[in-house]
Formats: sequence, C-alpha cells, structure tokens
Amino acid sequence: MALVSLNPTTEEVLATFQEHTPEEVEQALSRAWETFQRWRLTPWEERSALMRALARHLRQRRDEMARLITLEMGKPIVEAEAEVLKCAWCCDYFADNAHRFLSPLEVETNATRSYVQFVPLGPILAIMPWNFPFSSYTGMTSLILPDPQFALAGVPACAGALLDSWSSKWSSMTCCEPDPYLPAGAMTPQRQAA
Repeated sequence: MALVSLNPTTEEVLATFQEHTPEEVEQALSRAWETFQRWRLTPWEERSALMRALARHLRQRRDEMARLITLEMGKPIVEAEAEVLKCAWCCDYFADNAHRFLSPLEVETNATRSYVQFVPLGPILAIMPWNFPFSSYTGMTSLILPDPQFALAGVPACAGALLDSWSSKWSSMTCCEPDPYLPAGAMTPQRQAA
C-alpha cells in the first residue's frame, strides 16, 4: 500500500510514496546503527556548522517549504512560514547551545568526583504528531537523527522536502544522495511511486 500525500482542502493527490519492504526497513536500521557509530564521534564544531548551514537553507527555502506544508496539511501560509522560520531558529539555537546542554554535569556527593554524563543512545524511532511536520523533525535533529519516513509518515511530502534539505548539506557523509546536513547513512530516501 502506498502512502498518499493528499491536499485536505481540495482532496487532490499531491504525491504517492511506496512503503518500504521489511528487508528495506532492516537495511535502514542497520545503516542508522552504522552511521551512529561514526556520528557520535563527530566533533561539536562540525555538528554546529552543519546545523547553522541547515538554518540558512531553511530560511532560503522558506516560501517553498511553507507552501508544501499548506498544500499537504491545509495550514494557513502565514503559520507555515512561521514554522519554517522557527525551525531555522531552533537549528541556530542548538548549534550554539547543544555542546553546553550535553556536557558532563558535576554533582556534589560523598564520592571524590561525581557527575552526570549524557551519552548518545543510538538511533531512536520517534512517533510524533504531524501537525507541525517541520518543527517535529527539526527539533529532534539537533540531538538525534531519526528517519523522516517514520517520524513524518502522516505528511510524506513534507518528510521528503526535509530529507532533500538535509541531503543537500552533508554530501561527504551521505548514504544515497548528497546530503550536506547529515552523516552518510543517516537517512533512508523515500521512494516516490510511479
């Protein structure tokens, strides 16, 4: 069965996407694990630079992405534009602050030294509400790299646009398509139905 991107106002089919086979899902999960092994060692400076590049990209493509949100979800264009800009702001915010948020935290105890350490968990499947398709995904990106197929199954065209955005920024690290924002293997491309 295909995923259908449907304009809720006109009921026009915007696009259809093939579901992944069980084998393709297993391959995507394996690639996500392999990518995580490399990504967790990526220096904060490089991660921050990628997040800032994504923020610039979102601002540059605001009108196009907002139009897609409006078409696929029926969200008013002004709200859709604000969502895209909020995502860009979040990318900048986490580029500036994620290192501090995830640094070890010293705590007072009877021990010689105690601290809380934040360690990467690995790939995470997030089942999210889709009423803010770009915000849901962009908010997770700073700390985890979910597959938009799963994170945004309710809005497949928006998921595809985000995948394209990430893909254009991290070309040296991507699994399938050049992706300027994500490490190679981090994303599973959507398959548009014929």
